[in-house]
Amino acid sequence: MYYFQYNGTQFAFTSLIEYQTHRDTAPAYLVLDLYSELQGSKDVVLFRGQVDDKKLSVQEGQLLVLMMIEFFISNDEKYKLVEIFNKTPGQFDLQKLLDSVNVQV
Repeated sequence: MYYFQYNGTQFAFTSLIEYQTHRDTAPAYLVLDLYSELQGSKDVVLFRGQVDDKKLSVQEGQLLVLMMIEFFISNDEKYKLVEIFNKTPGQFDLQKLLDSVNVQV
């Protein structure tokens, strides 16, 4: 499992274990820098990713980005799962999340 922090212009991903162990000093496995200069005129935000290839493969990094986009930007139903997890964790249903990404446990 992975954890990410967002500061307005950058996403930093790390493993959940690293975050639990090191908190704010956890090493970043993937960093996404956002460039929003075209957002107002073209409705586009560009981003550039940098993967620590000792921690993640490029393919794993791409998958993390795709999942972040899927859950936070392009799918209202999946974003509701994120909101439940963050705001009412007692009501969070892990199986519902796994079903939404077709993962079998």
